[in-house]
Amino acid sequence: MADINLAAFAEDEFVFHFGGRASEIDAYTFANSLVAFAEAIREINKQINPGTNLEISIDGIGEGSFRVKLKTSARFLSELLRSADAKGIAKALVIGIFANLIYEKCIADHEKIVINDDSVIIQKGSDRIIVPRTVYERTKTLPDPAIVDKHISKGFQVLNEDQSVSDFGITRRLDDPTITAPIPREDFSILAQPSTAIVEADEDQRIIEQKEKLIVLRAILERSTRKWQFVWNGIRISAAIVDHHFFDGLARHEYVFGQGDILYVMLRIYQHRDENTGIFMNNAYEVVEILSHEPGPRQQPLF
Repeated sequence: MADINLAAFAEDEFVFHFGGRASEIDAYTFANSLVAFAEAIREINKQINPGTNLEISIDGIGEGSFRVKLKTSARFLSELLRSADAKGIAKALVIGIFANLIYEKCIADHEKIVINDDSVIIQKGSDRIIVPRTVYERTKTLPDPAIVDKHISKGFQVLNEDQSVSDFGITRRLDDPTITAPIPREDFSILAQPSTAIVEADEDQRIIEQKEKLIVLRAILERSTRKWQFVWNGIRISAAIVDHHFFDGLARHEYVFGQGDILYVMLRIYQHRDENTGIFMNNAYEVVEILSHEPGPRQQPLF
């Protein structure tokens, strides 16, 4: 079993590993993927640490295919915020969220999640992703993950187009014998596809679509626009299902539903821009496609 522990990224220094040619990498691949990933990290910081800029600098170059050591430093945008430094800027949280978002795309069809007091363990096959609970919960509350995902997808598009790059990874030191968070090449094509599609956008309103996992609280088993009740990322939402093929299957008794069942869906989210913060906020939801259905846990008889 391979354990990937994202708690390792608790400092302001980290290393990107580009596997492939010994001590050599195409300049275009290196520059463009690095810019895309740096933009993703800066956007995460912008969303969780408003009022600061995160500067990312190259701090060293290493052997082992090709590795680049980067260092983050925060710059306060006002002296007023500087005086609030006691609250902490949590720079390490930014890198943890960045790594967590990558793995969430890789293991979207995970088999099991175990939530502990200080960590969340996501299991897929023999692999376990161990995420600090603060990182896991903060990832779920990003105001605008679509922007971050766009930059991550761009970085992996560049890597996917360069056949000489055999793998990618994030680790702590230039001389680490093994990579803390490895990403094999076979996952590049998945990561290169945006998880979130902006269907429609204007100055104050927009609609996005993304793959999500919903837990059924209340099902409406008739073909209608009445809203089902779900739990999504720990919050309760109401959404109508507009997938006609799903209701055709329901009529043929292809689905048997119970409270706690899991639906993997394409979720359409209607958003509006908040006047005070300028951040897009969720306003309404719609399930446009049912991707798969998974029965929830069933109570076992006592005897």
